[in-house]
Amino acid sequence: MQATLQHVFSQPVRSLINGKWSASAAAECVDLLNPASGTRLASIPEGAADDANSAVVAANRSFENGVWSGASAARRKAVLHRLADLLAREATQFDLIDATEMGKPISV
Repeated sequence: MQATLQHVFSQPVRSLINGKWSASAAAECVDLLNPASGTRLASIPEGAADDANSAVVAANRSFENGVWSGASAARRKAVLHRLADLLAREATQFDLIDATEMGKPISV
C-alpha cells in the first residue's frame, strides 16, 4: 500500500488541456502535506492564469466544434457510464489517496 502511494505522489502533476497533458506555466510549487503527520507527500505547481486561460479556450473550442455538445444523448450516456466504470474500478485507490492527503486514518 505504501509503495503504491509513493508511486502516485511521485508522479508529475499536469493538467489535461485540449486532450494533451500540459505542465503548468507556474514556476512556483506548493508542498502537499499530510495534515495529521506533517509529512510532505508531493510538490505541486501553484497554478497560473495562463493554465486557466488555456483550459477555458480549449473547453470553449471543444464546445463550439460540437464533438461533445453535438453528440447524441446515447453517446454522452455511454461515455459517462464508461467514466463511472473506470472510477468505480479505481475507487479503493482514490480512497487511499484522499485519506492520505486529508490525514485520515486508514484501516484495511
